[in-house]
Amino acid sequence: MKLAAAVALVVAGCSSDPQQACAPIKIVLPAAAPQPRRAPAPTSPAAPDACNVRATVEDFAAKTTRFWLDDDHAARAQAGFVDGTVASLAVTDSVAEDAKQLAHDVTAALKARDYAALAKLVGHDGLCLRASKGAACRWMSAKELAVCGHGRREEWAVDSGADTLPRLDCADAFAKIFYNRDFAKATPKVNCFPEPGRGNNSASILTDEVKTVMYVELYDEDDRGLWRALWLHLAYDDVDLKLVGLTSEYWGI
Repeated sequence: MKLAAAVALVVAGCSSDPQQACAPIKIVLPAAAPQPRRAPAPTSPAAPDACNVRATVEDFAAKTTRFWLDDDHAARAQAGFVDGTVASLAVTDSVAEDAKQLAHDVTAALKARDYAALAKLVGHDGLCLRASKGAACRWMSAKELAVCGHGRREEWAVDSGADTLPRLDCADAFAKIFYNRDFAKATPKVNCFPEPGRGNNSASILTDEVKTVMYVELYDEDDRGLWRALWLHLAYDDVDLKLVGLTSEYWGI
């Protein structure tokens, strides 16, 4: 609404002679300057989750059978699990640096095929080896890992699309599944996940089978665009950060 430039005020003006009638007098007052309308404070959009932490946890929860009951209790349990897990995956910069240092030591041992050195980095409960996302752990104790070599063969649950699973000994499993790229050159990413469903299958990189506080991704892509990722599962064993699992992720094998 526009304001007038001035306001007219009419008052009665009378002389000192009581015989004379009072004449109206118009007094013009300056109008108050219009006040500009204050714009609402800008609101910043929520920062995107560049590391897909919540999306990854929600995807894992949706695929976890204990949350499949269609009732309020299961829904509340799932929401609590998601919030709690997302909070637990938030780590400080110094803790992330500890994870990266452990990743460096792990890849150095893997590259050298020095499984005795690798065994010293493993927690008390041993090492969970998953040849693909969603596969069950093949648990290997530090003692067994230390003497990893060529010998007894067993099936490994790779996601190759073949009708049969490959039978590999320990040394070949590490060479062909877990460390068939030079992951020592990869930049480690701590608790930073791709969009859910990447790779050969839609299974989650997360797992309930081994307690993990940090997931470290080592990603490598060749000139043809074929990529692989080695995931390190880390957890505290007493007070020390240890390697508790390895998961291989890939597109083709």
